[in-house]
Amino acid sequence: MSRYSKEHYEDVAGLLRATGEKLASAGQGYGAMAAVGALAYSFAFLFYADHPAYCSHCGQHEEEAATSACHTFDETHDLEGGFGHTEFLRDCGLESEVQTWQSQ
Repeated sequence: MSRYSKEHYEDVAGLLRATGEKLASAGQGYGAMAAVGALAYSFAFLFYADHPAYCSHCGQHEEEAATSACHTFDETHDLEGGFGHTEFLRDCGLESEVQTWQSQ
């Protein structure tokens, strides 16, 4: 069971978005926005670690599934669910960071 709820995700994203917008309107520049982005990434990793994707066939979490075969005929895991990190970054106002995350 996850320690966090959808409301937690939304509240944190809203706070980070508001902070970023306030810093940008105050002319704080790239350094301040980079700090907000780094904090958003930290929360995204924390939330994903708490609620990872899992295999719908065998129930293994993504990290376990990466090192073992599934019990299905073709031994392929079908990962689903988990924390929506790309949506979270968008909700934080970091649309440009979504591609960076997806390429990792």
